[in-house]
Amino acid sequence: MLSSLSSFFWRFIEEKRDFLLDKPRLRAAIRTDLQLLENQLPYSLLEGLFEIAFPETKICEYSSSLFFLLSCAFFYDRMFNKIPDNGEVKHFVDLRRKAITRTHPESFSTTNNGIPASAFKLQESGVKFTHIAIRELLDIKFEKKKGRIPRLQVRGELKIPKITVDDWTECLIRNVMALEQCHYPLETHVCNYIALLDDLINTKEDVHFLVEAGIISNRMGNTARLTKMFNNLGQQIGLSSSCYGDIVNGLTAHYEDPWNHAMATLKTVYFGNYWRSTGTIAAIVLLLLTLIQTVCSILQVM
Repeated sequence: MLSSLSSFFWRFIEEKRDFLLDKPRLRAAIRTDLQLLENQLPYSLLEGLFEIAFPETKICEYSSSLFFLLSCAFFYDRMFNKIPDNGEVKHFVDLRRKAITRTHPESFSTTNNGIPASAFKLQESGVKFTHIAIRELLDIKFEKKKGRIPRLQVRGELKIPKITVDDWTECLIRNVMALEQCHYPLETHVCNYIALLDDLINTKEDVHFLVEAGIISNRMGNTARLTKMFNNLGQQIGLSSSCYGDIVNGLTAHYEDPWNHAMATLKTVYFGNYWRSTGTIAAIVLLLLTLIQTVCSILQVM
C-alpha cells in the first residue's frame, strides 16, 4: 500500500501519464477517499516507512520531510491552500484541518446565540456583504463604518473569504468536522465556521444572494442542493469558544436597531439605482421650490 501511495504521489508531482491521474474525476475520487476518517493510518507511520523505503530522499533535519511536501502537493486545492507547519500530524484528515486553520485568529469570545437573521434579511437591514480575495477561509470580519454624518451613514460590512463548493466539498468538510468533534472538542474551528454559514443560509434566496456577492462559487449547479448541504452540516454539532462571538454580537445589535432597517429601506426604495436616485432628488428639489413659493406668496399677502 505504501509503495503504491508513494508511487502515486511521485507520478502526480512529475505529471507522468497515468490512467488514474489523467482522469480528473478519478483523481478527485482518490483524493477524497484518502481523506475519509475511516481510512486513516497514523501519519508518523506512513512518513517513517517512506523514509525507510526511500532513504536518499530524506531532507535535512530542520526542513520538512519529502513525504510531507508530497502530501501537501497532492491534496492542494481551494480549501488546502496553506501549507501547515510540519509539526505533529495525526493523518491526512488532520493535515487538511491544519492547512485550513493555520492562520485562524487566536482571540476568542463566547455567545449563546446564533446570527439573528439569514444573509438576505441582514442585507435588507443594511449589512453589506463583501467577499475577501484572501486564502484564509475562516477569517471572517464584521466592521462598522461611519461617514461624515455618523448616525445617517453607519453601516455594517461583513467580509467573508470566498468558498468554492463542488461535489466533493461536503465529504471533505464533514470528515474534518467529525475529526474536530472527536479529537478537538475545545478547538472546533471548522465547525464554528460551518455553524456561522448555516446561520446565514436558510433558503435558496440566501444562497443566490451570497453567490451574487461573490462569497460562494457554486459548482454544484443546484442551489437547493447547496442550501441543503450547509443546513445538514450544521445539525447536531458541538461548538467550542469561537472568534466569531463578536461578529454575532455585532450583527445582532445591527439587525435589532430599527434605524438601520429604516435607512436600508430608504436607500433601496428611493436610491436603489441612478435613475431612481435622480428622480428622488428631483422630487425633493421640486418640493422645496414649491414650499418656498408658497411661503413667498403668504408673505406677499401679509
